[in-house]
Amino acid sequence: MMYKLLLCFILCLPFQLAAQININSNVFPAVGDTLRMSVDRLPENLKTGDSGGPRTWDYKDLEAPYALAMAMRSVKEGNWATEFKEANMLGKLPGGQEYYYRKTAQTIDLLGFYGSDPVGLGIQGLCRYSPAITDRRAPMRYLDRHTPEFELQMTISAEEAQGSFLDSIPITPDSLRIRIKTKRLEITDAYGSMQLPGNVYRVLRVKYEDKMDIILEAKLPFVGWQDVTALLPENDYFGKRLETNFVYYSNQIKEPAAVVKPSGRRLQNVASIQFKAPYELSTAKQGLIPGVPGVLAYPNPAITTARFDFVNLSTGNYRLAFYNILGQKVREEMVWVSGNKTLKLELGDFKKGTYLYSLIDEQGKTLSTKRLMIIRP
Repeated sequence: MMYKLLLCFILCLPFQLAAQININSNVFPAVGDTLRMSVDRLPENLKTGDSGGPRTWDYKDLEAPYALAMAMRSVKEGNWATEFKEANMLGKLPGGQEYYYRKTAQTIDLLGFYGSDPVGLGIQGLCRYSPAITDRRAPMRYLDRHTPEFELQMTISAEEAQGSFLDSIPITPDSLRIRIKTKRLEITDAYGSMQLPGNVYRVLRVKYEDKMDIILEAKLPFVGWQDVTALLPENDYFGKRLETNFVYYSNQIKEPAAVVKPSGRRLQNVASIQFKAPYELSTAKQGLIPGVPGVLAYPNPAITTARFDFVNLSTGNYRLAFYNILGQKVREEMVWVSGNKTLKLELGDFKKGTYLYSLIDEQGKTLSTKRLMIIRP
């Protein structure tokens, strides 16, 4: 009996190994590429699944209103190139964010970026990693394991901090510095096939578990840099934080097939997901240009429900107002936005026809107005 089990294991082993996926450097992004990703912040009833393989992830019903394109360019096209002398590739987003990479035969390392602060305060600035954080590895194999440690720093002037949460510290510093010390556990824990809108990919999944210590420092006259995290009121921005993400790579595309933010005690639910944009979103000219503050409804035309995607807005309260073709207000929703957000609304009480929806800030300024069609079967 033992002999038969051993023989079965030996015979099956080549098939198990063949089913596994190794990611190679041929799919590393290069200068001249454009990487297109979409995001669904309200996925319904999706699971992350167990480790191991082969697994199947059925994510074909994801919804998104647009594709966000990162253009890979020569570093000399960057506004902050002199700050990252080791970089040999630049990633540019429509909103002005710039990501500086060092590409080698085995890795793509992120040296730093210019964009929104890493803790969600809504402040734009320059961020540096020390040492650089490895964004891609090759070859990448099932059960690979890495334990890097790195630190991200962002310095903010006192003027840039005005009007933000950082105003709450009871001192007047020359400048402030955000430091994020991270211990990462990176395990390639699953493989299989992933069905996305428009395509199916053979994927290798990497689990990134980050233990972070987020510190605020202030530069004080005659004293220098001091840790002032304890002076902050209780908040969700600073202190200890544990974050987990699942990233799915494929040899068929240069983008990640998906980046999943899990939720739940066992990380089994999908809270939000970035995914390789389907062809129709990659090529369509959208009414909302990612990088510009605004809101976009989808699907449009809608039947009884619609999602409203709020992007690139400063943290605060907003009003989403709906008007009929006569200009009469028929509904208004109050929305708190901190970072990008998606709101799902029931529209069954709207009659068939054309409506306008406007995004209004706390000062009463209308930021955008767009058209929404309601149809009935």
